[in-house]
Amino acid sequence: MRTRTTILLVLLAAMLAGCATNNMSRQWKRKYNAPPMKEQVAMVMDPDDPDRRREGLEYLANGPTAQDEETLKLFALLASEDSSPFVRASAVTALGNGENPTFADVLISRLNDESAMVRAEAAEALGKVTHDDAIQPLIGAAISDEDVAVRFQAVRSLPAYRDTNAIQTLVQLLDDRELTVRREAHKALVASYGVDLGTEPFEWEEQVAQGLPPVDAPKHSRWKRWWTRRDKASEDATQEEQTDD
Repeated sequence: MRTRTTILLVLLAAMLAGCATNNMSRQWKRKYNAPPMKEQVAMVMDPDDPDRRREGLEYLANGPTAQDEETLKLFALLASEDSSPFVRASAVTALGNGENPTFADVLISRLNDESAMVRAEAAEALGKVTHDDAIQPLIGAAISDEDVAVRFQAVRSLPAYRDTNAIQTLVQLLDDRELTVRREAHKALVASYGVDLGTEPFEWEEQVAQGLPPVDAPKHSRWKRWWTRRDKASEDATQEEQTDD
């Protein structure tokens, strides 16, 4: 506990020093009626009131130093060590919003948090803070986590990696037992390919086998919604029958 407090003090002292004369900080306090930085620090340091710690953390997460390295170190510490799942979840969210891949390892570790709320926030954050080491843990969370919210958030984040295994996992999850997961997997596939081939895994197998299209690939004529393609096929068949007659 003493080591944790010492680290907190060092980090927060650096934050205070960095924004003591920061005009943006003063403007932010006036705009949002936030307490002074020293009070925010005191709130985060409160050992007895997790609600107060979380409130202080959220002030910092929405403040002018939110993406500073020292602030992100504080969020990482709270995400890993705070006793309250609500504080850990808020810290994970703040780390994700910081979009700094240096802290991806902390977010990956929170996929194993005992709290489903924290795991879900970590899965969502890893869609913003991408790192190759996160691909397999996210795939594992999408397939195996016992909580549907965690699986849902992991599915939402997987397309950010443009990885073959991740895309194949999305196809697999079109058969997930939960409707929300199936729908999100379908949505992610459509967003990845720019084409809607339907909601059955077999309808995507050929497309996925060809790999992902380039990010800026033009929309080919065959990249149409599945029902449009099927309607066109029906029209062609009808025309052929009329020609034969």
